[in-house]
Amino acid sequence: MKSHCLDLPLQLVLLLFGVPGLAAVNDAADVVLDCWYIESTGGFQAISGGFSREKALLILRKVPIQGSEESESWTDYDVREEDREHPIFEVIASEIAIPDAEILLHADCEGREVTCEISSFETAPATGEGSPSVTFLGGLRVVGSGLGIAMLFSTIPVDQEEDRVWNFNEKLHVELSPTGTIPLSLQFLVYTRTAAIQRSLGSSVSLDCGFRGTEASKVSVEWRLQHKGAGRTIYTLSEGRGEAEREGTAMDLDMVTTHGNVSVILQQLTVQDEGTYICMVQGDTAHGQHTVQLDIMEPPLVFISPSVLYFREGTRESLTCEISRYYPLDVTVKWFVQSEGEDQDPQPLAGVSFSSHRRNKDGTYNISSQVSVEPSPQDVGAVYICEVSHVTLEEPTRVSVQLQTPAGLEEGVPFATSGVVISSILFVLALVHFCWRNSEPPGPTDGTG
Repeated sequence: MKSHCLDLPLQLVLLLFGVPGLAAVNDAADVVLDCWYIESTGGFQAISGGFSREKALLILRKVPIQGSEESESWTDYDVREEDREHPIFEVIASEIAIPDAEILLHADCEGREVTCEISSFETAPATGEGSPSVTFLGGLRVVGSGLGIAMLFSTIPVDQEEDRVWNFNEKLHVELSPTGTIPLSLQFLVYTRTAAIQRSLGSSVSLDCGFRGTEASKVSVEWRLQHKGAGRTIYTLSEGRGEAEREGTAMDLDMVTTHGNVSVILQQLTVQDEGTYICMVQGDTAHGQHTVQLDIMEPPLVFISPSVLYFREGTRESLTCEISRYYPLDVTVKWFVQSEGEDQDPQPLAGVSFSSHRRNKDGTYNISSQVSVEPSPQDVGAVYICEVSHVTLEEPTRVSVQLQTPAGLEEGVPFATSGVVISSILFVLALVHFCWRNSEPPGPTDGTG
């Protein structure tokens, strides 16, 4: 992308010294994007999906920019000699406003990548003099913003001048302007502001899609879901009437008429709702489509057992980590041990095993992991850790259990001590009683003898 990030002082210097092509624009800007021209390779490779691509340039002239205070630094773009090494597509006529154009204008300054592709669509039959009109498809995506635009362009006849050499691009079958560009008009566009969305099970989502360049009353719309080679229609709009093929799907028909908004709302999402949604819009003279990727995300629930771990001499203990109700499938499970009183990082444990993945009725997954340890007396106080990583987690989830002194040793000492004391007291009482019995004086005689 050609940057609009020149410092304002530098822009003013260029303007003051009359550098060609740098006249300031107050309410519109030229957006210049590095693109790829995509073309089918033909023959057998075309049947198998073979394509070639060539560097290209897309110039969007005088794009209205909303809500910006930097218009004094915007400049027109002059085609350079090095630009002419590849096709230059110059959109110079359009009554259609490009949505969120300020995102395209400032993407380079903000470090956002813009992907741009252009391909030939069809050639209209020639009418009278001049070359036939050629139609091109353009696709833009701004990574990190959600903005995606599919555009339909048509070539504009070039005014013939007697003193100018007529230029023609044989490969693309188009006439070139005096500056070597392919002059185009923007006929129609379909856009989305949410190219990729993540949602949890049971939630709702709005899949954004809109159009510009045709009357709303003449529009028909089809929303399709494509996933793992299978496709199905979820909603259609025709002649002002909408029909939901998926239960819990709706479109605001008033927004279609007033704003060209054909977004749909999906309620009570399930795993089966995941995939690529295609918004196909057919106007009276043009059609286009855009895609929205919906990913279902459920973070795992993690538990460790046993919840209490006591040391027992010569006994091997088995620890289990239960990871449940997560989606998508892949998780990473690691075991560590952290010795008490040591500042070093937790050490990985060996001998880890896993169960097979188990699928729940709602499409989420469960798995368990086991590790066997035989601690020594010196390991008392150590912490055993199960760490789980999943795409839904910004940081891995950790659950742990600490090796403790056996309950029998802790409780047995005071119990034994109290038993000795009680036994001693009973012995002393018995001894006193015995001595008292033996010290009694003899009883009186009966006076005989």
